[in-house]
Amino acid sequence: ELLEHCAAIMSFDAFAMQSVRREFNAWLTPGRNKALQIPGISSPRLSPELIPPASPTHLSLNGDTSTTALGGGTKSTLTKPRLYLLTVSNPPEKPHELWVNTNDLSHIDGWLAMDDGSLDGVYLQFEPHMLTDDGASNLRELAKRYDVGVWGLNGQDPDDWETFHWLTAKCGASYVNSDLPRNFMKKSMEPVQSDVSFF
Repeated sequence: ELLEHCAAIMSFDAFAMQSVRREFNAWLTPGRNKALQIPGISSPRLSPELIPPASPTHLSLNGDTSTTALGGGTKSTLTKPRLYLLTVSNPPEKPHELWVNTNDLSHIDGWLAMDDGSLDGVYLQFEPHMLTDDGASNLRELAKRYDVGVWGLNGQDPDDWETFHWLTAKCGASYVNSDLPRNFMKKSMEPVQSDVSFF
């Protein structure tokens, strides 16, 4: 049920994310005969009794979608969520965290791409070097191969329109996390007339 509403799955744990990718790929393969089994997660709604094997006419591996009958026989088109690896920009505090910075993004290919497939992208922790021409150039090259997202620490990293616009327009980021603070657009906005509303 929740899978229909899940656009992305992300984790700092590369092994866990590759396991999730392999399970989704096996589950989306025509003639599958097993439930979606992700380590540490169980879903009785996705058991073999409730989901008949998909026929090739209802399955698109390119689009990562599958039309299946869920409990009660209702048809639903399931789309595989995008799968992202989270990284940190400072020395890791936990053994599973992967440390990378925009001076050298060469490790990312080895973390995302395996012989049997690849994760969809990476979520990088914000670092000031991203706001330089060199950092932007390195991220643009990465964004040609993978989806790129940027996350930051609340109250520590910039969370404003200028940073968001730079990361998307200059760096090629597809996603930038924001808490949308009240001053998110203040620097870039002209005074607003009283008859204009923002929601």
